Amino acid sequence: MLTGTSEVPEILRTVNLPDGSAKFADRPAYGHVHEPPHPEASLPVMPAFREFIFVKTEQRLERVRLDEILVIEGQRDYRRIHTPARRIMTLQTFAEFERRIPSDIVCRVHKSYMVALGRIDAVERGRIAIQHLTVPISDTYRDRFYTLIGHRIRQL
Repeated sequence: MLTGTSEVPEILRTVNLPDGSAKFADRPAYGHVHEPPHPEASLPVMPAFREFIFVKTEQRLERVRLDEILVIEGQRDYRRIHTPARRIMTLQTFAEFERRIPSDIVCRVHKSYMVALGRIDAVERGRIAIQHLTVPISDTYRDRFYTLIGHRIRQL
């Protein structure tokens, strides 16, 4: 192994790291000498909270403000995003929405529904009223939902 000798061109010299790995002297270490940098390593870091998301619908990406979302409804392979002004159909999954939108803003309450917590008008008998929409709360998501809205439910 050629390390640190004066006959080796600078670009080929390696430096041994304390963890036992090595790196080329003029390149950043990525764990292994021959491992290329991750393709997303140079992408800008997005802030933890954004005011909007982009949703793919048909042939375009549409910007949706998080404060406009009322309900995200599942319909087979599609999700329908209800806002006061429009409805947007997308193939994005609930899992994608759960990763991209903080749960204290839009929360899953049923296998087929997510609701915007700040838009809830009332909760009654296991149903959520948001404007003209009524959304069921399933047993699976009930405890988490009531915890997020800061209300304890009594077990009868």
